Formats: sequence, structure tokens, C-alpha cells
Amino acid sequence: MKILGGMTTWNNFEFFKYSLKQALDFCDEVIVVEGCHSRQYPKHSTDGTVEYLNSLKHSKLKVLDFDYKKYGLEGKRYDLVQCKIWNLINSSFKSWKPGNWLVRWDDDRFWFKKDLEKVRDILKTTKQDRVNFRERFFTYNFRFNLIRGPGHRFDRITEGCFYTPIVNLCYENSTRYQDMPIQSEIIVFHYTSVKKSERMNARWIMSVEKGTESSRTRFKKWMNIKWKNDDDFLKYRDTIAFILGGDPSNVNIYNGKHPEVLDSHPWRYIEDIRKIK
Repeated sequence: MKILGGMTTWNNFEFFKYSLKQALDFCDEVIVVEGCHSRQYPKHSTDGTVEYLNSLKHSKLKVLDFDYKKYGLEGKRYDLVQCKIWNLINSSFKSWKPGNWLVRWDDDRFWFKKDLEKVRDILKTTKQDRVNFRERFFTYNFRFNLIRGPGHRFDRITEGCFYTPIVNLCYENSTRYQDMPIQSEIIVFHYTSVKKSERMNARWIMSVEKGTESSRTRFKKWMNIKWKNDDDFLKYRDTIAFILGGDPSNVNIYNGKHPEVLDSHPWRYIEDIRKIK
């Protein structure tokens, strides 16, 4: 059994370098597509990501360059571009064959070491083709979050499987993989909204290109929330749930440990990421 990790990244170096390290430690192969495929932004990262990738020499790592114009996708919806990227990633794995496992490893998603050991054991023994995990989606800092699931997943590679928009994995007969019961003893840490304001704005503009019209208001709400203390922040449960996409009752303050790979992260104790320029 091999585990294949696919990643896309653009201007998220503050988390990407840590996420890539964890992916390379855990997966048997990792393929990265670096770059933005929005019509409104530069193609390649400008924050050090490109230089970092160019400096790496790792036997498990392959970096792909993706030119959407080459595939006739210029002016097409962003979700169609993403679908093409992920199918290209899959076809580029050396160990792409039925029985191995695929994971879309986000550049801001992390695990505890002990939990990754459990994940490997689960994948070795399960009869399911999909394994789901809950996630803590963080916003503004390393404490404010919303628990959501099913979120992160591993998919077993089956003969002829492929992605369709919006990046749904399907069997050869076009039937979508179905979510399975969540592995409740493991939770993934996802710093989805702990980003500089300009990067968050870019993310939601790209979401609009995907056809997600509600994203037009998400960035404005994210920017406008102000709090004096934790209790004050919790008054915004409904708004945070809208921004992160979940149940307001699952918004909480987390004061526990974070995955070990982030122990030296420079934003670990910053209270409001929006103040970083």
C-alpha cells in the first residue's frame, strides 16, 4: 500500500513549507502544482514559495507546472481549471494504481504525529474506499475555530477513477465516491482563514470565479469582525459559521496543543492575523 499526496499552493509560504514537510514525511509520493490560475492574479507565487521549491532535492517530490491556456481553459470557470489540475496530478503519480490511496493534502492542513500513525493503520485494514476525518477550521489566530466534518478524506484508487467539478472523485462509471462514517478519534487542524488580509481577499475572489457567489460577502464579514476578548468573539458565532461553513454551535476557543510541526510557526501566538502586513 502506498499513499499519494497531491498539493496545490500559491502565496501561502507561511504554512506551505511546514505542510510540505509533513506530507513528504508521511506520503510515498508528493506532487505539487505551484501557481495561481485566476485571471486576476500573477501565475506564480511572489512570497518565496518558488525559490523554496527550486531549492529542494527530495526523491518523493515532483513539481508540475500547469498552464491552463495549454488545455484550452482560458476564461473558463475556476472549478473547471482545478478539476483539470487534479486529474493531471493523478495521472503523474508513478504509483497510481488500484489499491493505493490518494489524499489532497492542503497547504495549510496539519496532523499530530500519533494521528498519522493511526491513519496509516486505518488505511491498511479498512474495506471502505473513502475514509473521513473531522477538522478544526481556524480563523484569525491559532485559537478561534469551528469543528466541522466530514472534512478531510483519503480515497482508495480504483480502476478508472477520476475527478469531476467541483473536484469530486468518481468511479469509472461516473458514480461519486460517497462519504463514509467519520473517524471520530482523529481531528485534523486546518488553518484555512489564518492568512494575511490580501491573501484572504484573493482566495475569495477565486471562489467567486468558481461560481460561489456567497463568497462576495465572506471577505467583508471576515474583515469587519472586531472583538475585545474571547467572550466577545463568541458573540459572532453565526457570522463565523457563515465564513467557515458550519454549525454555529461548533464555534469555539481552542487553547490546547497544535500539531508538532507548527511548534516554531511565527504566527503561533499572534492574536489577529489581519494586523500582519
